[in-house]
Amino acid sequence: MKAFLLAALTLASTAGPALAAISGDYVEARTSDVYTGPCFANSEVNLAGREAVVAWHVRAGSWQGVAVGGLSVAAAVRVHATLGDPFADPYPGKAVILVDERATPEQREALVGFAHEMAGGLLAEVVAVRPAPIQLEVKGAAATLRAGDVIDLQTRGLNHHDHLCGNEEVYYPPLTHVVEAVPAVTLEHAFRGEGLGMTWSSAGKRSAFVGRFALPAAVQPTDKPQPDPLETNPSANKALVSRYLTDVLGAGHLDLLDQLLAPDFVDSSPGTPKDAHGPEVIRTAQQRARDIFPEVEYKVDDLIAEGDKVVARYTVRATSRGSESSPGKPIEVTGITIFRIADGKIREAWIVNDQIEMFLQLGYTLQPPQ
Repeated sequence: MKAFLLAALTLASTAGPALAAISGDYVEARTSDVYTGPCFANSEVNLAGREAVVAWHVRAGSWQGVAVGGLSVAAAVRVHATLGDPFADPYPGKAVILVDERATPEQREALVGFAHEMAGGLLAEVVAVRPAPIQLEVKGAAATLRAGDVIDLQTRGLNHHDHLCGNEEVYYPPLTHVVEAVPAVTLEHAFRGEGLGMTWSSAGKRSAFVGRFALPAAVQPTDKPQPDPLETNPSANKALVSRYLTDVLGAGHLDLLDQLLAPDFVDSSPGTPKDAHGPEVIRTAQQRARDIFPEVEYKVDDLIAEGDKVVARYTVRATSRGSESSPGKPIEVTGITIFRIADGKIREAWIVNDQIEMFLQLGYTLQPPQ
């Protein structure tokens, strides 16, 4: 419950709808979890999260001088990569927009313009705009969206059963501009329409946000500079470190080094040569390590982010290379590393692993100095 409350508060804004020119309810869902931990998130990268539904119900207000209170607009979207992945650019999105069938032609044009302004590149390529009966009801984290016979979405609030790994947080931010939003679980999430080259059904995931939007008359979303999420979002920095530990050091995908490490990366650990810089240092070290330990697994136990640094505590399980007469020996040791992040890449690391315990598990003995 504490983690859920923190998640809700994380996305709450001090801005209110009292001065808004347009305000109302908002709901979205994608095909990957948004309230999750690094391990679950990494397992979905490039495999899920390329499809989404977004919808707005205007409670009061106007857009570009056209009154649209009481009307709704929704969109189904398909992009090129996992939405929210800081290491990929999913845009431009391809979208089908559904506009409240009660809207006049002028209101329809205003609602489409409003959706474009709110969602940006998510709606860059609109393949169709269609009128439809739209029902959008929001009560706390529970929302119901019906847009014709094309979009169905129903959500519920999080509870203790939704904490699967213990490291959950709001891993990805909402897809559009909101003043308040809470993560939610999809009871139903389906797109059955034409125009996107596919349909989908993705229920039972922690993949939704439910909340509200409010835009002041004098300030449009494009007037507000959007911060680089890699510089201001601790989750993005933690995702970077988690991917480095599990995919590079654990799974051995050394081809990712140039993507995750800065060209001037420095290993500032004690005993490391000071003239060793760049991803090639880690690549060489890992190739040598794989000769000794061909089977390696990194389990991330804790990630703490503040400013430009991430502290990782992890467990390493490995098996040394054996032979026909002598099987390899398994080891399990712990380590802590401090990473410094800059411009979306790891620029520096201070590594402390329990090497004494590793040698003891391999059968070595400690001899006191003579």
